[in-house]
Amino acid sequence: MSSGDNTFLTVLCFDNTTAKCYSCGMLSRMVKIKLKELLKDGNKSLYRLQKETDISYNALLKIRDGEVSAMSFDVLEKLCHSLDCTPNDLLIIESPKKQGK
Repeated sequence: MSSGDNTFLTVLCFDNTTAKCYSCGMLSRMVKIKLKELLKDGNKSLYRLQKETDISYNALLKIRDGEVSAMSFDVLEKLCHSLDCTPNDLLIIESPKKQGK
C-alpha cells in the first residue's frame, strides 16, 4: 500500500465474539460460515472434505462449528473448490446492530 492509499481493512469475526466500530458504536457478529449446511446439501462428510482439501480434520471441525476467528484465502479456495460453491455460498455477512444502552 502506498502512503497516499486510503484503503481501509476490515476485520471479519468468524466466531461468537463481536466486533465494535469505535467511530459509530456498531456491534456485530459479521460473518457466519455455512459449512454444515453445504456438507449436508452435497451429501458430503467432513472426513471426505478433509481428504479432498488436505485441510486438517480438527481445523474443519472448528470451521464447521464456528470456532475460528480467521480463515486464509487458501482454505477458502479449497473449501469452495471441493464443495463446488462460491465464497458467497459459504459465507454470510450479517448486518451490524447498533449497541444497546
